[in-house]
Amino acid sequence: MTEQTHKPLQVLLVEDNPGDADLIRYLIAEIEPAGFTFRHETTLAGSLAALSLEPFEVVLLDLTLPDSTGLETVERMVASAPGIPVVILTGNPDDMMALQTLRGKAQDCLIKGDVSGRSIIRAIRYARERKNLQVELEEANDRLRQALHDNEILLKEIHHRIKNNLSLVASLLNLQTDLVHDPRDGELLQEARSRVMTMARIHENLYRSSSLTEVDAVEYLRSIACQVVRSGPRQGIDMVVIGDEFSIGTQTAVPLGLMLNELVTNSLKHAFPDRSTGLITIHLSRDKSDCVMIYRDNGVGLPVGVDPAHAETLGLMLITSLVHQLSGILTMATDDGARFDIRFSVGQA
Repeated sequence: MTEQTHKPLQVLLVEDNPGDADLIRYLIAEIEPAGFTFRHETTLAGSLAALSLEPFEVVLLDLTLPDSTGLETVERMVASAPGIPVVILTGNPDDMMALQTLRGKAQDCLIKGDVSGRSIIRAIRYARERKNLQVELEEANDRLRQALHDNEILLKEIHHRIKNNLSLVASLLNLQTDLVHDPRDGELLQEARSRVMTMARIHENLYRSSSLTEVDAVEYLRSIACQVVRSGPRQGIDMVVIGDEFSIGTQTAVPLGLMLNELVTNSLKHAFPDRSTGLITIHLSRDKSDCVMIYRDNGVGLPVGVDPAHAETLGLMLITSLVHQLSGILTMATDDGARFDIRFSVGQA
């Protein structure tokens, strides 16, 4: 059976005092005579030149050299060989500069008058192991960042394709509308098209968003409301959407957008029977525990006795169902027009 041999570690010893350099090599050789090979340099310039010639695995670096001292010595060494671990040597136990170099610069610090062969060997091997672990961690982080980037691209593509498919469905519904002869059937198809376009809008907002999982709440609701008004039968309706700045996730955005679609559609159909102009306002707010959306129009108001718990129209049935999906609370009133207050949990956002 062949005995396994280990290749000696190549160490660059940067020490301007020949006696200290000889002592370090002697202490190490006493314990591991074949474990290390050394190249000795007395200046920083000489050591930097040596780094370009040989593949060293560890640098033992004196802080005070003829051509460089203190933190500058470490910074120049690390900048020239960022992949090689550095162990600091200093003759001053109170040298705070040596401790500062450890903050992201060097792997360890040894006091010359308080070292043994074992402590030097341990520092060299630990420095090399820590540097290897840092390199492995950086490589793993790079792979993770690349995987995250790839997933983001894939998710954007998914949202984009869903949006395009839903837009195609909406176009087909629009074409079908032109083929029906009953105005009521055409109206129903247009309402279905509007709901499909609302679902498409959330995916459009998501693939344009930097987060891919959340959208700006006010901007999203504004885009939904304006889309419904533009595609509706009335063009003289003004729209105001204001509120706090916060984001909502897809679990909230989809039902909230569909709910708003129904509210705006209802206002366009019923709120302004004898007028060509009107105003719709939407206010969205958030506190520590709840979100509140207040929807109002300045039309004729709600029918007397309307009860969301016993809704008879599809629009109001959908609104009630969507509020329930958000674990929310709906209140309705006539206040210079129709008013809907929807309170739902921020935990759903």
